[in-house]
Amino acid sequence: MEIKLRAWDKINKRMIYIESFSQIPSNWKDVWILMLFTGLHDKHGEEIWEGDIVKWHDPEYGSIGDEIAPIEFKEASFCHGHITLRDIDMKFLEVIGNIYEGEK
Repeated sequence: MEIKLRAWDKINKRMIYIESFSQIPSNWKDVWILMLFTGLHDKHGEEIWEGDIVKWHDPEYGSIGDEIAPIEFKEASFCHGHITLRDIDMKFLEVIGNIYEGEK
């Protein structure tokens, strides 16, 4: 998996996509919140990142297949709510925003 990083700039209130580790300031914990790329893409081909707000709609599960949750990295996996991304068919996921900038 390709390792890609982005950061929420807490001071300027904007998302920064990091091209190289040399861009990361030594005081990054004070000014940025770092996020990892999951290596996955949603049903529209958009990259899915840690911190993205993602809508999951799987018609097979009826109303319980509709869930909006942020992507989090926990227990060594990227998760959407209580489900790990590796257990979800990407054709049912859609990025609708992120936890810092809100929904699109």
